[in-house]
Amino acid sequence: MADDGVGHVVVKQLLECELPEKVHVLDGGTQGIGLIPEIEKYNRLIIVDAVNLGIDPGEWRRFSLRSSQLNSVDSQHFSLHEANLASMLKLAEALDALPPEVIIYGIQPENLDWDSPMSESVRSSIDPVTRAIREEIAATCSIE
Repeated sequence: MADDGVGHVVVKQLLECELPEKVHVLDGGTQGIGLIPEIEKYNRLIIVDAVNLGIDPGEWRRFSLRSSQLNSVDSQHFSLHEANLASMLKLAEALDALPPEVIIYGIQPENLDWDSPMSESVRSSIDPVTRAIREEIAATCSIE
């Protein structure tokens, strides 16, 4: 779905990078609650995807999701497949399987039409988001 594939593209770029050995990159796609057994292994989870933030298309934000915020996580704020992401995060918390730190890189989509190419505004956010995630990983791994 056009811009909804931005997370997949960022993950693909991250997989091509040299990352610290203890960093695992996973394309969660539309797995939803099926991701819980995978994410509960980690202390830190970084999610990147198209998120309706009410900002200009292609703009992005990094934010932490604290457990206290999960009640306000609503599928209306996420792209279509992320309704499963919202459910997964809530269920993971209920099962005490949510990593202690959850970071979300949300990119404002412009076009969510089926069978459409990714918009240029969202495509232009891919490199800056990938770079920001790599810098965050480098900073985190150097202080641990």
